[in-house]
Amino acid sequence: MGKNLTRIVMLCGLLAVLLSATAWAVVSSATLATDTDRVAELAAAIVGSGNCGATGDGTNLTWTLNSDGVLTISGTGRMKDYNMSDFGTASPTPWYTHRLQVSSIIINYGVTNIGNYAFYYFSELKSVSIPQSLTVLGNSSFYRCTSLENIFIPSGVTQIGSSAFYECSNLTSIRIPDSVTQIGSTSFSGCTNLTNITIPDGVLQIGMYAFNNCTSLTRVVLSTALANIAEGTFSGCNNLTSVTIPVGVVNIGEFAFHKCEKLTVMIRSLPRISILKAKCQRRPLNNFGLIPLL
Repeated sequence: MGKNLTRIVMLCGLLAVLLSATAWAVVSSATLATDTDRVAELAAAIVGSGNCGATGDGTNLTWTLNSDGVLTISGTGRMKDYNMSDFGTASPTPWYTHRLQVSSIIINYGVTNIGNYAFYYFSELKSVSIPQSLTVLGNSSFYRCTSLENIFIPSGVTQIGSSAFYECSNLTSIRIPDSVTQIGSTSFSGCTNLTNITIPDGVLQIGMYAFNNCTSLTRVVLSTALANIAEGTFSGCNNLTSVTIPVGVVNIGEFAFHKCEKLTVMIRSLPRISILKAKCQRRPLNNFGLIPLL
């Protein structure tokens, strides 16, 4: 009986050792597999990287694209300006060949501008994070980013370049901060889903055809500091119903409201009517639905 009991105790001990060893092996295997997966994941994450700064050798800014489609710009200072000209002088961005992979862009604090043509024709781009350090959106910076639905421009940005959001056809809303003083020509041209826009009082200049063919645009509030409404600014905005023209406006360019058949223009100063009659769209005053605000 004693021998049998001893054997049972020994067997139980051996079994416990075996179970412990098996458990350790399983845990170790799982940990090893997880670590291996993490290493593999990290190794696969970066699909492109390099420099994109405008200072010296360009190392003041770096870019990284990961396999999730996130393009990150980091560093301090200005981004290099690029060129997508059709005249044999094109110098595309270093990430241009990856543009169809990019769904999100993160620009980290410290970057002060987005270079010309930086995100030209990024048709799969859906979201952009812009830091408070930014002051300039370059020309054609988001040209034809047709999947982009909204973007927040932080206070501190003073200039929106020409064609910056040209034909961003899914852009439905955009907030222009009070810090902006200049909106370039054709900057929002062809943004066919943009429904309303407020031009803050800091804006001194809006370029030609800036909101041309924004066919969903219904209401515009203009900066009180504005003196000139350039040629074709709102031409082709065929659903635009309301524009208030501030008292400081002294010139309205030809075709500024061309084909805005539904538009009623609110004028804050009666003496401006003669200017409008002469220069708005080459149409008679009574066809334009002008309503003076006394």
